Amino acid sequence: MNISLMTEVLEHFEVVVDGNGGVVLYKDKVFSVSSVVGEMLMGLHKKFILKGVLEEYDVVNIVDQVLSISCKPDVSISVKEVYLLQLETLFEKLYSLQETPSKYSKYIWASVTLFSDNTLSRFANLFRFFIPRGRWFYFAFLFLVLINVLMCFQGVFFKGSFPASVHVLDNTSLSIGDVVLFYVLFLVILVFHEFGHASALYKLGRSPKAVGFGLYMFFPVFYADVTELWLMPKWDRILVNLAGVYMQLLVGALLFSLTFFVGFESYLFIKKLSALNIFVVLYSLMPFFRSDGYWIYSDLFGIKNLLKSSSVFLKNIFSVSGGSHKVHLTGDYTSNYALAVYAVSNFIFWHYLLVKWCYFFFTSFAAVFLTAGGVLGDLRSVLAFVASAFFGYFIVKGVLKRWGLLIYNY
Repeated sequence: MNISLMTEVLEHFEVVVDGNGGVVLYKDKVFSVSSVVGEMLMGLHKKFILKGVLEEYDVVNIVDQVLSISCKPDVSISVKEVYLLQLETLFEKLYSLQETPSKYSKYIWASVTLFSDNTLSRFANLFRFFIPRGRWFYFAFLFLVLINVLMCFQGVFFKGSFPASVHVLDNTSLSIGDVVLFYVLFLVILVFHEFGHASALYKLGRSPKAVGFGLYMFFPVFYADVTELWLMPKWDRILVNLAGVYMQLLVGALLFSLTFFVGFESYLFIKKLSALNIFVVLYSLMPFFRSDGYWIYSDLFGIKNLLKSSSVFLKNIFSVSGGSHKVHLTGDYTSNYALAVYAVSNFIFWHYLLVKWCYFFFTSFAAVFLTAGGVLGDLRSVLAFVASAFFGYFIVKGVLKRWGLLIYNY
């Protein structure tokens, strides 16, 4: 057993254990372990902190202590050896990360850091005052939802305050200057979303690492590296994941208040911006992509690896694996029911996307190759066909993944 290697790892190491298992944070990377292994790691970390060094007999004693509590007192020597081997393998894996370039997420590629930890901490310290603690956060969140709903139906609830011709909103074009301003403001709102995550994490005593820009599948996205939230309790994790949407709803409430003091043209501009903001909020809360809603649903019902678990669940239902791989539902009734609901709705959602894509793809195909204009008709039809083919790769891949036929992740 390489004690010097274990000692070096323990210097940059955090671990927490709850009812669902253990979580290890090392070099800004997160690993899930069993509750038993998690308790062993916590014992080793505490021993290292107290003594400043670690001896081989310390490791053996801690393994004995944890197994005597978690298992039967008369655990066989072979079982102890298995756990010792697991610990040694885990520490070797963690140690190997020192020479691996740090990457925020395997789901985001071509990422660029916009705000590093020092700059981000200053912004987080400023914005944390807008985020309440505990249950007050959820009350404030519901209040902001109400305000934004009023914004959506403003013409209904406040008929006397606005011009009757609000219906022209969809047909009103913006000038080039307005379009530029529109998208600049929209990008600022998206950055505010990420500041919401970072500020909530900072307020709860943890350090956000960065805010950056990258590509998720083919979508350009902003992201916040809040890896340390995995070491936090369940409701704190949910709060941090909701804080991005909370910040967008706060911006939406501000836009709502501005509509009472501006003219008709500015009102239409704000309405367009608010509509796009609400669309992004709804997208963020959808659990079918790896957005905020995915992690909130996973934490709320205590389902680890939600997408993988749902795929395994569907394998069992459709007997894709020939009956050789069955689902073992180990959670409580609520978690199992939530997993079933997610698996079925996720399956339906991606197949709905597939049907819509097929219609769009064949329509654009016909417009390009089967029209009287000949092959490669007009430029707009060609671009629509290319876009549909590009989108189709990810949609088909997503559907196959939901069938459990693909092993790799996005």
